[in-house]
Amino acid sequence: MTNWFLGKCMYEPRPFTRILPLAFARDGSWLSWTAWEEIFPNDGKVFSPRHPGVTANTLFAFDSVEVADALKTDQFHLGEIQKIEEVLDYTDFDPEQARRELVETGIFRSPGGRENVIVALAGDQCVRITLIPHSAGKNSFADLSGLDRLVTFDFNSSLFDGVKVEGRWFTIPDVTVGQQRGVVDWSVDKDFLDSLLKKLKRIATPEDGTVPFPSTKAQVQAILTTLDRFELFPSQQTGWQVANDRIKRFSADLSLGVEKIDQIVSVLSALSPIEERLRAEINARRERITMELRNRVENEVRREIEEKHSSLVVRNRALSEENEKLAEESARLSEEIKERSSKRSDVLREVEATIADLALVLGEPGIAISEPVRRLASNLDNILEDKGHLIEMIDEMPMPWIQPRRFDKRVMPTEWRELASTLRDAASLHGFDGSELTGIDILVRAGEAILLSNDIAISLIRCYSSVVAQGHFSVQSLDPSTFGHDDIWRMPSTGAATAFSRAWKSAEQDRSAMRIVLLEGIDRTPLNLWIRSFVSVLTSPERPPNLLVFLSMGGRVIDSERNVGGLGELVIPIKPTHQAGLTGDQLQRIFREQTAKGWFDHLTQPRPSKSEFQTLLQRCFEWKISDDVGLPLRAQLAAWPMQSPETDVLIRTIWGDLRGKEPVGEVMKMICAGREWLKSIID
Repeated sequence: MTNWFLGKCMYEPRPFTRILPLAFARDGSWLSWTAWEEIFPNDGKVFSPRHPGVTANTLFAFDSVEVADALKTDQFHLGEIQKIEEVLDYTDFDPEQARRELVETGIFRSPGGRENVIVALAGDQCVRITLIPHSAGKNSFADLSGLDRLVTFDFNSSLFDGVKVEGRWFTIPDVTVGQQRGVVDWSVDKDFLDSLLKKLKRIATPEDGTVPFPSTKAQVQAILTTLDRFELFPSQQTGWQVANDRIKRFSADLSLGVEKIDQIVSVLSALSPIEERLRAEINARRERITMELRNRVENEVRREIEEKHSSLVVRNRALSEENEKLAEESARLSEEIKERSSKRSDVLREVEATIADLALVLGEPGIAISEPVRRLASNLDNILEDKGHLIEMIDEMPMPWIQPRRFDKRVMPTEWRELASTLRDAASLHGFDGSELTGIDILVRAGEAILLSNDIAISLIRCYSSVVAQGHFSVQSLDPSTFGHDDIWRMPSTGAATAFSRAWKSAEQDRSAMRIVLLEGIDRTPLNLWIRSFVSVLTSPERPPNLLVFLSMGGRVIDSERNVGGLGELVIPIKPTHQAGLTGDQLQRIFREQTAKGWFDHLTQPRPSKSEFQTLLQRCFEWKISDDVGLPLRAQLAAWPMQSPETDVLIRTIWGDLRGKEPVGEVMKMICAGREWLKSIID
């Protein structure tokens, strides 16, 4: 039996495309599913290497074929496809009511052309009709051809036990519609009566003394025309039905009034005619005099008020007109204030960036200050005079990965709620595992220093920075001249600011942009002279929270006596999984295509409320980690924008792997592999 799925093309075939599944068939109905990655690893899509014969956004049924030698993301290919038909549910209607609505009245449909639909009727049967939009209205009517002998089929009503797809019911191939059952007459009332009269004419033989049945076309047409003219066909009797209901109520009320006449006459006859006449006359005069006095007093009071307050009326009218003008001016000024406020924000951002550049230039010893300062001041003039964007300062020699690059704030930051999906997409493009990249993001934004091997560090950071930092990151290559903590901040040979200190300063100046820095080749230094003091600075309150730090090693430390045995407690060694072979990022670089690079505003990162923070703290204590609650709590705060049960399990798994506890869920292979890799180097 074919395993049918319901889906559509994600984009127009070229000729290949990918199919997005929306539901799967089981027991005669369509059922929904959310974790399609479990059925079609790894992205939940089915690859179609050929034109499937349909256009994008057209729903169809299909099955899949697993291809053993395909790429990991294209493991399942499109197999057989079948067209599907929409099902209209009329199982709760009388069949004649269904016919009248679809044939005589019409139903509202979205604009389009002819539609073949299945009409499900009571008694597990159905008919197949074609809906045609009416030229003068919004309703669609059944195609009249063939309605006098409309074939009925068996219908599997289990379809309605499932779910609707895009708000509609659709057939399952070879399941929903069964064998032919019979034939029904769904022709319009006029054609039905015409056919009936013709049949009666052929078989009618008048008895003695009776009028013969009409036998000419003219007589039959006169009957049909009369019924149509006076709207006596069933589909036209709305007005007659309303009149019929009203005359029933009117007749009942009239009958009740007639029955009460005797009682009314009896009551009136018991009253004194003279007393009744006088009382009626007095009441009438009282009402007339009261009305005359009210009108006279009202007119006199109104006239006196208008005479005394005419000047106030004129003043009030003038104030109303002035108020309207002031309201229009206020609206105009509000728009101008909003525009100038936005412009002011842009200018302030550029000024802050220029001040950061100026601070970096002033921090360089032995450099001629006058020329750079003069150019930066000129750039400030250009910004303040609205002459354009800031002109970057260009050194005589380019310094890739050393001088922090400017963030393009004209690019809107990505919403934090899209962080998890953006990380998964970037990991797939660069050949990394999505859950591992998510774990690395949580750890590094939680303030941990991540240790990588030299062969994978640049590739991983390039992947991660394309998501959170517009692809910008800094690299500081260490060498044996790094003897102490100060050498991380100033180059030992020249005293110039290092890439790390530049990144630190840039992160302080602009807290919205996340700055990524890699200390590359720590194994080339006497590690025990500076690593502990450096890590203590990273864990201090002075570190900007938007500064993300990575380290890398290529092998054993050059001086074994300068090794640090507890390095795994100071930093977190990680060896992530990397896909071998060609990746999407490599293909884009080969074809010189620009990769979409986004960023996240660190200042707008969602934070838990006081009550939610107490819940997080209680959750950490429930893990029985009160002796080391810092890392899990920081990880929970970093993962707050991605809050979900899966993220909670991921954090508990990371903490368990790092602390040797029993983890919840699958062990993070990158942490175990990183621990073994560091152990092989240190030992």
